[in-house]
Amino acid sequence: MFGFHNFTGFKKDMPIVLVEGEKDAIAMQTIYPYTLAMGRNTLGSSIKYLKYLTDKFIIIPDNDEAGLKGYEKIKKDMDRYGLKLKRISIKNPKLKDVADVYTCGNWESFRKIMSKLKAKFNID
Repeated sequence: MFGFHNFTGFKKDMPIVLVEGEKDAIAMQTIYPYTLAMGRNTLGSSIKYLKYLTDKFIIIPDNDEAGLKGYEKIKKDMDRYGLKLKRISIKNPKLKDVADVYTCGNWESFRKIMSKLKAKFNID
């Protein structure tokens, strides 16, 4: 998983944001450093280790069919391990992922994602 290099200062039980690709993680890390790229919409065996860091996860799946299917699979895996997963959806059909939101210059959409993220887990 890409993104652990930014976990300096991470405290147990802080939420971890999950996105699909590395570009998405880089974009998301500009405003929330504890973001990991899953790759191919799966956590695989990583979930066994992530549960020791926190039980709070936020996923921002890609805005396509594969992203939705990946979310559903990850949700089942999280439920099996007793982990909390909240989803933030990208509503604009023209934007595929977090990197698109970030690079298209649509800062208002990016700010909305961040507001939702902060509200879900009371992050300042």
